[in-house]
Amino acid sequence: MKNSIQKMNLNIAMRLALMVLTVLSGIGNLRMNRQDENKITGEKKMKRKMMMILMMLGVSVGLVLAGVQSAAAQAGESIAFASDRDGNFDIYVMNSDGTNPINLTNNATLDVEPSFSPDGSRIAFTSTRDGNFEIYVMNADGSNQTRLTNNPASDAEPTFSPDGSRVAFRSQRDGNDEIYVMNSDGSNQTRLTNNPASDFEPTFSPDGSRIVFTSLRDGNAEIYVMNSDGSNQTRLTNNSASDFEPTFSPDGSRIAFTSERDSGNFGISVMNS
Repeated sequence: MKNSIQKMNLNIAMRLALMVLTVLSGIGNLRMNRQDENKITGEKKMKRKMMMILMMLGVSVGLVLAGVQSAAAQAGESIAFASDRDGNFDIYVMNSDGTNPINLTNNATLDVEPSFSPDGSRIAFTSTRDGNFEIYVMNADGSNQTRLTNNPASDAEPTFSPDGSRVAFRSQRDGNDEIYVMNSDGSNQTRLTNNPASDFEPTFSPDGSRIVFTSLRDGNAEIYVMNSDGSNQTRLTNNSASDFEPTFSPDGSRIAFTSERDSGNFGISVMNS
């Protein structure tokens, strides 16, 4: 019975991945490193490959499965999220009790991955409105939507620094997924990671001194941390399962992350930072 359920979930994941690929075909490099693929066999290989395709596209597994992706304002009064309730993905905001949902972007392309600034006045997000994934920012009421990145490659996964002065993000502009940082007005875009494997899902520590992220540099998805200037890149997890989607605790002492180390099932884990 368990094997049947796992195969059913795998088939669902495969169909969802194919749907995403159909919609977003031609944007970014979707292939895993061939050496990485050769280390994984059978059903586990296919399941992990579908997961990595979704992550490299800049669309979280939760967004694809549930049709919603959220980011809470620090003040706790509003929640920004992406939803396809109107036929395509747009950025919405609602009260923290779920009332009064408002479409902020309202256009025919994909708008996803909202991230509030620490003071709740701005929202960074990813959009395909200009032909490929780029980073945009807008006021929390949806006004003044402004493009921050501008190049033929995919830029995605924006996240503000705790003081709101910088935005970390993932980009394929140098041929594969790497972590970059820029000023919150889009200036001074700087590459922090530099290796042949994919680095993605950056998140600042609460004090802004470190960035935790996911990397494939050692053969599968693992959690790493580095100083906010890109120095001292250090591996935190080390096992054959995939660990990804890291985020710091409010005091910076712990890191929560998603892992499939429990017999291949996805679950939430926590570790010291």
